[in-house]
Amino acid sequence: YRHFRRIRSCTQEVSFITISSANTTMKIYYLVPVTDRPSWGMGIIYDHVAMLYQSGYDVSIIKEKDLYVPDWLKIKIPIHDYEFFKNEYSEDDILVVPEAMMNFPWLKKLRCHKILFIQNVAYMFEQMPKNEDHISLGFEHVIIIMPHMESIVEKHINLPYTTIIPYVADYFFADDISVKRKRQILIYPKFHQIDYSIVKYLITRHIERTNKPWIKNILNNENWSIKELKNLSHTEVAEEMKNSTFLISLNAFEALNTSVTEAMAAGCIVFCYEGFGPRDFLRRGENAIVFNNNEAYSLVESVCDWMDHFTEREESYWKMQEEGLTTANKYKRNIAQKQLLQFFADYSKINS
Repeated sequence: YRHFRRIRSCTQEVSFITISSANTTMKIYYLVPVTDRPSWGMGIIYDHVAMLYQSGYDVSIIKEKDLYVPDWLKIKIPIHDYEFFKNEYSEDDILVVPEAMMNFPWLKKLRCHKILFIQNVAYMFEQMPKNEDHISLGFEHVIIIMPHMESIVEKHINLPYTTIIPYVADYFFADDISVKRKRQILIYPKFHQIDYSIVKYLITRHIERTNKPWIKNILNNENWSIKELKNLSHTEVAEEMKNSTFLISLNAFEALNTSVTEAMAAGCIVFCYEGFGPRDFLRRGENAIVFNNNEAYSLVESVCDWMDHFTEREESYWKMQEEGLTTANKYKRNIAQKQLLQFFADYSKINS
């Protein structure tokens, strides 16, 4: 059976599910790479472990070195190194391996239940050892995060799979998306991407040519501005989104493109490429303003047009805000939590 209880995790109150039928002899290990680069995909791996740990599972992170949780995640979970795992694991245990870590030492030789965790299909074969595939490495099952991955796994991996959705951190959801916002456009800097140079330059030029200095003083800051999201914490980005009008996302090959759904949760309208995975949830002109990949000039023209006619389009803006929030609500932490705990409850029963 399941029951709900309220506890405090990180900086937010969330609902946890305890599944009393969990296999208490089975241990679960999540493998994570060593990196200093902040990544919400990486954050989800750590948070999966936190969900399981707080629900009574014997679960831990396995890293080569740097045995600590990134400060910005604000969670406490067990972390061990490779040698600990090698000496402690048993054939009844589960090892969850991210898609980009197929070069993990002794992966093929390990005698345990191996689950592949795919958050981005771009990296599924990047570290694959020569003359191997996922089946030959001993994987039994695949966790995927989005519907577009289903056919890819069926055709190119040929293993059973389960979907556990990615999610937006709770602190991105605005208490009231209809609050008055700064006429501010947010953009993530992509310094090695030509689209970014085009978009940033042309929109900045348009703002400089159309803004009227006297408006700022008389009409309470009605001029437009553009701000790069850099050197900010995850929670600081959330606050910027809650107070800004638009977000520009130039990612073209992502599974979810979390920044898009984060902005939707915050009530910030998104201009973005259709990407790869986001086609699963983007609806052109309804929940976002969407362009074919790398159509930078079309995107710029649309942003400038919206700036020039924003007052006349406020009703359309509000409708898009509501549609965006409806989309973001499908990617909430508590939904992923239920899916995760149910998966391991079922998986442990089958393997016991």
